[in-house]
Amino acid sequence: MADMLDASALMILTSSDYLTYDKDGEQVEVKEISKEDAKKLIEDGYFDPVTSLPKIDASLSFVLAKDGRKAVITNLDKAKDGIEEKVGTIIK
Repeated sequence: MADMLDASALMILTSSDYLTYDKDGEQVEVKEISKEDAKKLIEDGYFDPVTSLPKIDASLSFVLAKDGRKAVITNLDKAKDGIEEKVGTIIK
């Protein structure tokens, strides 16, 4: 839908402020991340295939489809702050 509308931003709203992944037993919050780094983390299997992977995969596909796009994954209650890039996982 976002592609059909030629949107410049995609927002995925969830119950968490940030996407996280496990690294050496520690939960790492993903804040701002480049397209390249997001792709690498996906390829290396860092994201839970049921919860986080679909969100980051859809976001990355959106951002890669056209220059100048961004995707934000954040908490529903913080949507306004998310689009302003104050909170959330931001992929550019």
